[in-house]
Amino acid sequence: MINMILQNEYIQSYMNYLSNLQEVSTHASRNEIDTSSKPVKSSSVSKALASLNLHIIGDIISSSGLADQIDSGTYTIFAPTDEAFNRFFANIGKKHVKELMMNPEHLKNFVRSHLVKGKVSSSELSDDMVGPSLLGGKLRSNLYTTETNDWNEVQIRTMNGGILTDLDRKAGSNLIHVVNRVLFPPANLDVLQILEKDPEERFSTFIKAIKAVRIDKEITNYETGPWTVFAPTNEAFMNLPMVELEKLIKDPKRLSKLVLNHIINKTIYSPGMNSHELLRMANGKMLNLFSRPDRLKLNGANVIEIDIPASNGVVQILQSVVQPEE
Repeated sequence: MINMILQNEYIQSYMNYLSNLQEVSTHASRNEIDTSSKPVKSSSVSKALASLNLHIIGDIISSSGLADQIDSGTYTIFAPTDEAFNRFFANIGKKHVKELMMNPEHLKNFVRSHLVKGKVSSSELSDDMVGPSLLGGKLRSNLYTTETNDWNEVQIRTMNGGILTDLDRKAGSNLIHVVNRVLFPPANLDVLQILEKDPEERFSTFIKAIKAVRIDKEITNYETGPWTVFAPTNEAFMNLPMVELEKLIKDPKRLSKLVLNHIINKTIYSPGMNSHELLRMANGKMLNLFSRPDRLKLNGANVIEIDIPASNGVVQILQSVVQPEE
């Protein structure tokens, strides 16, 4: 089982959309949340979160002004751990953290991305169950049978790739599930849109290939998913031998097999991956997946960014192209 890595490029892109601030790589912590300008009363949900040592999400809910609404309603709260927040803050940078905390509407939207209307108990979180957060982004639960570092089999639940570490905690009329990942930015884009909106435009070659073999409509159709896309970068394609590139350009069937060798018709987040397993790709070929706490490989190709949630699946970014066997 590989440790989850937050997607700095993806998060930065969303924060730039919100604030138009320049990227800063300074680390942040709970001390960055300044609530001194407005007194905050303790609420039922904030007390419950504090009792679970979930201090940062409790502070954010209180600062957002949504605590009374939550206390008087019935919601399911997917509450990130403090450790998850500290990783998230370190990724987005100090200025982005302050911009988020100082803008009331952004703060409310951040909280809403972790809320679901009504009570959803852990027993109702089935595999690939999808529902909207209060903000409107897709929240996808998955059930995996994986292994511990001692090779013992274990069942885990995830929400948008974050492991649910504590379940069904009551807070008045609300329910709390603890997750080891911040569920922000919201999963509003499908797998193809994530590639198309990459801030560095790293996937233009793969996007052209997807459209050339005419599977773009299928992988953006919500009814045909979910999809996991292992997306090679432009640099990965440039590293292919020129002879192979020429063959791909001249032979549509060869190109189709290559594209489908990077797509699988199910949701595969890294917490659900075993140290070694075989994956059947969309072209029917079996590929070796190797997972370690510090690395992930698909048939020898390094996965350099992992677990980017999409509205209809997840995107994993590859350093190399995985060519199908002849």
